[in-house]
Amino acid sequence: MSKNFFLFILILLSQNLSAQFQDWETITNMNNVKSIAIIDDAIWAATDGGAFIYNRSTSEVQKWTNTNGLKSVNIQAITVDASGNIITGSKEGDLQVYNPASNEWDDISFTGLTISNMIVKDDTIWVATESENFPGKTIAAFIKIDGQYEFNDFFVNFPDIAASINQIALYNKQIWLATDKGLFSAHVNFSTMSNPENWQLFTTDDGLPNNNILSFSILENKLWVGTESGLAVIDNNYSIVTDNTFDEKSIDRLLKNDNTLLVASGRTLYHFLPETGIQKSTGYTKNINALAIDDSNSIWLGLEKGGIQNSETDNPLLLDGPAQNQLRFVIRDKAGRIWASHGKFKLTPDKGYSLYENGSWQSIYFKGEVWSRLSSINYIYEDRFNNVWLASWGGTLAVFDGEKYSYFNSHSHPGQRVITNQDTVIYEDIEPTPPDHQGFFSPNNSNLEDQGVITGFKEDFNGNLWILNSYASNEKFLVVAPYNSNGTLNLDKNNWSYFGKTDGLELSDGYSSITFDDFGRVWVGANGAGLYLFDFDNTLSSKSDDSFTYFKVSNSTIISDQITALTTDTDGVIWIGTRGGLHSFDGQNIFRHFGETGPIDNLISQIVVDKFNNKWIATASGLTILKGDLSPFDPDAWIQYTTENSGLVHNSVNSVFVDNDRAEALIATEGGLSIFKGSFAEVQKNFDTVVAGPNPFILDGENDLFTIRKLKDNSIVKILNLNGKLIKTLTANNKQVDGSRAKWNGRDSNGHVVASGIYLYLAFTEDGKSVGGKIAVVRK
Repeated sequence: MSKNFFLFILILLSQNLSAQFQDWETITNMNNVKSIAIIDDAIWAATDGGAFIYNRSTSEVQKWTNTNGLKSVNIQAITVDASGNIITGSKEGDLQVYNPASNEWDDISFTGLTISNMIVKDDTIWVATESENFPGKTIAAFIKIDGQYEFNDFFVNFPDIAASINQIALYNKQIWLATDKGLFSAHVNFSTMSNPENWQLFTTDDGLPNNNILSFSILENKLWVGTESGLAVIDNNYSIVTDNTFDEKSIDRLLKNDNTLLVASGRTLYHFLPETGIQKSTGYTKNINALAIDDSNSIWLGLEKGGIQNSETDNPLLLDGPAQNQLRFVIRDKAGRIWASHGKFKLTPDKGYSLYENGSWQSIYFKGEVWSRLSSINYIYEDRFNNVWLASWGGTLAVFDGEKYSYFNSHSHPGQRVITNQDTVIYEDIEPTPPDHQGFFSPNNSNLEDQGVITGFKEDFNGNLWILNSYASNEKFLVVAPYNSNGTLNLDKNNWSYFGKTDGLELSDGYSSITFDDFGRVWVGANGAGLYLFDFDNTLSSKSDDSFTYFKVSNSTIISDQITALTTDTDGVIWIGTRGGLHSFDGQNIFRHFGETGPIDNLISQIVVDKFNNKWIATASGLTILKGDLSPFDPDAWIQYTTENSGLVHNSVNSVFVDNDRAEALIATEGGLSIFKGSFAEVQKNFDTVVAGPNPFILDGENDLFTIRKLKDNSIVKILNLNGKLIKTLTANNKQVDGSRAKWNGRDSNGHVVASGIYLYLAFTEDGKSVGGKIAVVRK
C-alpha cells in the first residue's frame, strides 16, 4: 500500500516537553519492564509507566515520563541506533528518538496506531504497528536522511491477518515477522514488499512446532525461532528444523551471547549450546520480558512487574511507585498520606491499595479465607475525625484511625495484611473480627460469607456517616452510623438506621454515589435506576414523614439512568454525573451541560467542588474544570485538560482530589497519578506566597508574558508606572486572570508595547487585602 495513503495519519513533531508541563508531575509504577536497551553504562528500561535509566557505575536512576520528554508513558519497545540514540515506541503510537548529547527528544507520532515492537538496522527503523483503519498488524519503515528519521512506507498486505507481531528480525536479506499465524517473510525491498505475493508464510506445515511465534535470534548464521511450544531453527536455504530440547516450553525471548543462545521461558533463563544442549538454567521471581548484554558480557533481564536484574545478582532493581498504574480513587489525608485504590465500580481486581507515606510508596493487600475480598478497594473517604475508610467490592470495610486498622465484616476468620515496598514484604496478622464489629452490613449474596459491597460515604449535617451498602441482600442499601465523641463509630446497633426497598429505594444494579443538599435531603445515584431524592425530614428514628422522589429518563430531562457521580456546590446546586452526560439541579430544574458548555466527555467518573466553587470533573477523555465564578452556560467557563494540551498522564480520568491547603490536585487515571499544580489548584488563602516573573521582563516578541502566581481567588491586578499611572488592569473578565494566576503581555490598555523601565503591579481582592511588587521591563 502506498505511503501517500497513510500520510494523513502521520504527524512529525520536534520539541522538548519538559518546560511545557512544569505545572504537572507524573507518578507511575515503572517495574513492569517490557524492553531494555544498553548504551555505555546506561541500562534503559521501557515500562508501562514510562522509561528509566539505571547507571550501572553510579547506581543512579533517572526517570522519563510525559512531563519531561515522553509523549506517553506506556512504552512497549526500546532500542539503540548506530549513532547511539535511544528510540522508544509507545502503545499510543509515539515513536521518539532521544539524543544523549543534546538531552532532547524528537517525536514521530502516529495517530490511530499502537507500537508493539521495533528493530533498527543500518539507517532504517522497522516498527510493528496496529492501525484502527485496518485489521491486523502492520509494518512501518523509517529511514534516516540528513540525520533525521523520516517516514518511508507502511506494509500491510501480508499472506494472512496477524493479530500480533511479537518481534521483527532481519536475516539473509529477508525481513521476518513473528506473528500468531506463523512466520511472515519477504525480501527487503521497498518496491516489492507491498505486493502480498512477495511474502511467504511458514507454519507448522513447514516444520514449525507452533504457529504462535514469540521470539527470534541469529546464531551461527541461522535464524532461531522461539514459539509457544518449542524452538526451531532456519538456515539460509529456508529449511526449518525443530529442536526438541525445549519441547512444549514457551520460548518467550532469545538472545545471542557469543556462541551461546540465551533462552527465556517463563521465569527461567537457559544457556543453550546448539551442539551440546542446555549448559545452565537460572530461575527468577518474575517472568522474563526482555534480555540484553552489556559491553562486559553481563546479562540484564527485564522482568514482568519485577524491574530489571543483572543475572549475576540475587535481587532486582525495583523503583518506588504505586502498586500499579490503573488508579481508581485517590485522596490525601490531613496527615499528608496519599491513598490510591486500584479497584473499580462493578469490577473487582484484587490489587488492594497504594499508600504514600514518609517519602515512599507501599502496596497493601489482604490475604486469607474471605479476607482477600477486601483487596478489591474501590472507594476511599476521610471523615471529619481524620479516620480513613476503605470501601471494598465484596470485603465490606476497613478503617484507619491514624494508628491502627479496624474492620467491619461478618465473618470470624483470621487473615493477613500484606505490605510491600521496594525492599521488603511484611505479613501483618489480622485477628478474627470481634463480634461488636460484625453484622452492621449486609452481604450481596446471603449464601456467601461477608460479600459486602460498599460504594460511597457522606457525613450529614448532624454528624452521622451515611454509607452505601450496594446490592445488600437484606435490601437495606442506606446505612446511617453515628459517631462517639472520640471519633469512633458508635457500635450500639440500636443507634444505627437503615433505609432500603421497604422505604422506597428500588432494587438496582448497584448504588454509586451520595450527597446532601442544603435542606439536609439525601440524593442517591443508582447505576441503572436513576436518581433518588430522599427527604427524611431530619428524623432518622421516625419514618412516617419520609418521602422519595425519583428522577429518571422516563420522567425527567436526565439523559441516562446510569448515575456515576453526585456532589453539591457552595451555591447549593446539585451536580449529577452520568454515563451519558453532566447535569445540574438548581432546586427547580435539571439542566444538561454538553458540547462547548459542558465537560470534554459525557462519561463522567467523579465531580469534586473545591472551596472556591470550581467544579473538577473526571471524564473518560480528560479532566474538565468549570470555573466557579462564571455561568456554566458561558463557554469561557469550561477548561479542558488532556494528554495533548497538558501533562495529564492518561485521558481516562477516574478520580480527582483537590488539596487547596497544599495548592495542588491529585488526579487518578488509567495510566498513573498526575499531580497538577496549575492555576486552579494553587489558589491561596492569602497573598503571603505570591511569586512573579520573569524579572527582568524582556519584551523581545518571543515569550512576552509576565506571570503573577499564587494569588487569592477573584484577584484583580493593576499594572502601574512609577508615577502611579494605570497602565493595564488584569481581571478574570478580560481573561488575563485565570484562577490563581495573572498574566501581563507587556502592553498598555490600548494594546501598545510599553517602554523599558520600572513598573509596579498591585494585586488585590474585594476584602481589601493586597500585595505588590516591581517589574523591570526591558524592551528590545
